[in-house]
Parts: sequence; structure tokens; C-alpha cells
Amino acid sequence: MTALLAGVLAMIFLEVNEHGIIPKYSQFTAWFLVFSMAISFLGIVLLQTWSLILAPVLNPFVFLALTRPFKQAKRIQLRL
Repeated sequence: MTALLAGVLAMIFLEVNEHGIIPKYSQFTAWFLVFSMAISFLGIVLLQTWSLILAPVLNPFVFLALTRPFKQAKRIQLRL
């Protein structure tokens, strides 16, 4: 959420700066916000991806909890 807010602020700064309203040093601030937004977004994506991949590997109980509904669905189908 913070990364999205930083991106919106950066785009506003860049758009206003094209019309010459904001001084030059604010363009640096805008690009800094753009890069921080991108890094934050990539960090969140990588963290969630790795947690989804590593959670079943590191904790077998998580793996069992994730696969149990599929096993129960197969049992119900076999009974029908």
C-alpha cells in the first residue's frame, strides 16, 4: 500500500514538473519515489513468492493442510 501511494505521488510530481511548476530538485524526489515504489513492489512479490514456495518445504504440517482438501474431494467423489 505504501509503495502504491509513493508511486502515485511520484507520478503527480513528474506530471506537475513537466509544466514547470515545481523546481528541478523535486524531480529527483519524484524519481526517487518511483524507484522506491518499484523496489518495494518487487520485494513484496519476491517475499510472498518465496514464502509460498518454502512454507510447505520447511513445515510439513503446512503441506498437509494445503493438500487435505484435495484428498477429501477425491474421497467424496469415490463414494459417489
